[in-house]
Amino acid sequence: MSKIERSILEFLHDILEFATGLQRNISSISKQDFFQNEMAINYAEKNFEKIGEAVSQIQKRDPNILFIGNNNKSYWENTKGVRNRIIHEYLGTSLDMIYDICVYDLDELKEYVQIVIDYLENKVG
Repeated sequence: MSKIERSILEFLHDILEFATGLQRNISSISKQDFFQNEMAINYAEKNFEKIGEAVSQIQKRDPNILFIGNNNKSYWENTKGVRNRIIHEYLGTSLDMIYDICVYDLDELKEYVQIVIDYLENKVG
């Protein structure tokens, strides 16, 4: 069985979906409740892994496409970096950092991703 190649647009829509889910499910609880909720922590970590992997896959297909949304290379490296910290430095991952990104930073990510989606959809259509 062969693996079907996913498109950049599919990965971009995945990022929107994962970020929206994180905002809805994590931002609705207090930081203290988050720290004590193993399911919420696992959910957040898994979705950040998915976001980071999607960014990585997009960059493999087109190393410059994300710069349409935000032309700061370090922004996208930091976005992938959250994934890498969770995967490779599990015990060193800050729950404060994960919670704060969910509450304060995902609107920005979604905005940048939507810019790229709009660009690609208008380019094709």
